[in-house]
Amino acid sequence: MKTYYKISLSIILILILTFLTSCKSWDYDKANELFDDKKYEEALDLYEELEDYEDSESKAIDCKYKMLIEYIQKSGSDHNGLKSIKTSSNDGVTSEYRECYLCISNNDSLTIEIEQQPYYMRLDYVYTLSFTINQKLPTTFNASQQFNFENASTNIKASGTINVSELTTNSKLTFQSYLSTTKDIYGKIKTSSTDENNSFEKTVNKLLEQAISDTRKILSDTGIGITMADIGFKKLY
Repeated sequence: MKTYYKISLSIILILILTFLTSCKSWDYDKANELFDDKKYEEALDLYEELEDYEDSESKAIDCKYKMLIEYIQKSGSDHNGLKSIKTSSNDGVTSEYRECYLCISNNDSLTIEIEQQPYYMRLDYVYTLSFTINQKLPTTFNASQQFNFENASTNIKASGTINVSELTTNSKLTFQSYLSTTKDIYGKIKTSSTDENNSFEKTVNKLLEQAISDTRKILSDTGIGITMADIGFKKLY
């Protein structure tokens, strides 16, 4: 009799597990259909309920990413992106204006562009940094500086590679190319391919820190629940 009960219990458990698996399979297929129909919010709800079933966790991230793309397309303005702005000043002598954009580039990829304009007395600077987010491969970042004072000017362009999936709070960008063109007040032009004391490189890395902070705020403001890790910054949350 005991053996009979054990066998019956085993059969019941198998039937329950089979039923639950079938339910999950149905929900998973339904979620995939919703995703293909671009009903990302509904698909996300199902994927999150399925938790670690099949590839539901990664599909949930895909839904959030697609929802972000749609949000940018509907809500973005300049640069076809979302913008974070910060302005600060100090008694009219110095000021700083910064804009950071999270934009859509080719094939629904995301690009981060940041521009900072500090102003000291009559010295006018503009710094920029931009790069496309690739969740698997390194991409190229581009940085620039424009400085004008009366008839004098300095223009710097630099670039290198960035791997967002490996970025941490301590990561530093390094240049693979650098060119500075300076014109003095007499119109004499001088070029250099050396970043003396790595001064511009330090400025660009500060820009990167600000870009990460601003992008995190942009994502939070969407209300989608998407994180830095979800868009490719695997080691930043």
